[in-house]
Amino acid sequence: RSTLVEAGEVVRKAREASFSNAMDQMTVNLADELDRFRERITNDPTVARAEWKPGSGGGGSLAWPFLALLLLVRAAVGGVLAPTSSLKGLLFRG
Repeated sequence: RSTLVEAGEVVRKAREASFSNAMDQMTVNLADELDRFRERITNDPTVARAEWKPGSGGGGSLAWPFLALLLLVRAAVGGVLAPTSSLKGLLFRG
């Protein structure tokens, strides 16, 4: 039994449980699919072929700066750096 005051908390907990269950299922499904893919590659090398193209830099040079920016935004929006919601209003209006 919940009151209107507790309804938000009940919904939040249900949403978190649902998300957690979905992530668990996705993790299991991904592990199974990776195992099947490894088996297909072992049995049939024509399934996938990796090669470097001339002039390709791999694109990894953007990864670290982008990751750092993403972490800073995440921390500012609701993480460690800004526990209040005042910065959220500045970043996300809507």
